[in-house]
Amino acid sequence: MPHSRWRAVRDSQEAVAESLLESSPFLPLTDERAVGLVGEFSLPVSSKAKPFLIRAVGSRIGTARFEVYVNQNGNVAVIGGALSHYNVPPERRPVVVWLDRPPREVYLWFHIAE
Repeated sequence: MPHSRWRAVRDSQEAVAESLLESSPFLPLTDERAVGLVGEFSLPVSSKAKPFLIRAVGSRIGTARFEVYVNQNGNVAVIGGALSHYNVPPERRPVVVWLDRPPREVYLWFHIAE
């Protein structure tokens, strides 16, 4: 999925996002709430995608990144990864993803490449 359809939650909003995700791996959001969590964001005018807050696992080191995949049946995979020769502890990193329909299942991975 292109980066234009998802954003990591801003550091200052992570505690809020984590509290919203206490009992579910994803949560539908209003457009206003999504912008409050990730900052300024816009989709193409013709898009009918809706924002969802999703649990993810990632890292804050400089080489870390996310990839988000959505398959045809609605499953979402969020893959966090980093390049490092050292131990990189994974941490919770919520993301907001604009989807055409609600997720069916959410799968998370985290990997470190040397």
